[in-house]
Amino acid sequence: MIKIKKYLSAAWPSPCILCGGRGDDNLGVCAPCLTDLPWLGHTCFTCARPVLFAVARCGTCLSVPPPYFRTVALFAYQDVIARCLTLLKFHKHLVMGRVFGRVLAKVIQQQYEHDTLPQCIIPMPLHETRLKERGFNQALELALPVAKQSGIGLDKTSCRRIKQTLPQTQTTTVEERINNVKGAFEVSALGVAQVAIVDDVVTTTATVSALAQALLKSGVGRVDVWCCARTA
Repeated sequence: MIKIKKYLSAAWPSPCILCGGRGDDNLGVCAPCLTDLPWLGHTCFTCARPVLFAVARCGTCLSVPPPYFRTVALFAYQDVIARCLTLLKFHKHLVMGRVFGRVLAKVIQQQYEHDTLPQCIIPMPLHETRLKERGFNQALELALPVAKQSGIGLDKTSCRRIKQTLPQTQTTTVEERINNVKGAFEVSALGVAQVAIVDDVVTTTATVSALAQALLKSGVGRVDVWCCARTA
């Protein structure tokens, strides 16, 4: 029976989550759909903000360096990506997390060819109240396939969100966003030099900055950020 199941799986790969056609069984999305996604072009090495030209770092990161070292983001947060992540986060379509986590893992492997991979992956934690309401952490759903394919350890217990914050979309100013997540995270000593935060979307960078600061204070030497999508 096991051999038959393996044969059937090889003969009929999982359908593409976007078009329903024949998918790449290693990713869960077909090559044409993957190509048509809103991949980011030139971005800042540090914050992944879209920029017009190929520069190492944007003016903001040069003038006020953030607490994280580099950011890898796959897509612009628009069109089909926005819909897919909405389905993941608010409608429990966990397959979206698995598929885009695999894509993220593949890109990470390419991006870190000449860089040092982190020793630990930290999914952006949810406050326990929101976790109970939602039933899952979308960042963890993305992080699981990344950890599996990269062989990097996954730590989902050392970082806690101890402050129930507003969604950053409900804040309007930079000061409000910073204050919203100030003191939001508690980090236990991880005992590693380099970690990567995994999140679904990076918008204002206030949340990843707050967690990165907490990680640095705990003794981590370098923090990277990996995400599925980045807003402009």
